[in-house]
Amino acid sequence: MKSPAFIAFTPVPLRLRADGWSRELQLAFVHALAEGAKPGEAARALGKNRQNAYALRRRPGAESFAAAWDEAVAFARRRRIERASEERQERQRSGRDFSTYEKPNLPNLPRETVAFHSAALRRRPC
Repeated sequence: MKSPAFIAFTPVPLRLRADGWSRELQLAFVHALAEGAKPGEAARALGKNRQNAYALRRRPGAESFAAAWDEAVAFARRRRIERASEERQERQRSGRDFSTYEKPNLPNLPRETVAFHSAALRRRPC
């Protein structure tokens, strides 16, 4: 898979420090966000804290980093939605959306389908 375009961002210019946000750490942080981690989780995984990540985002010259952050979060959200949609389609193909009694397994169905089946079940004679 080709790397997303937001990975090519300009890191925030900082003094070199042993405990600072190096170019590699900034890139790893954006990668973690793209994988679906929340900012606090991504920062902790790198040995940093959430407040430092947000402070880095607000620094002068961090516009490219902030844009990459936002795009990584949007990318992760799109992937999560696509994955959920694929899982739902697979459940529907395999027939796992219905219980062994041929009644719909309502928690696994989309909201519109739940409303339709609930109404249909209420209309059935006992």
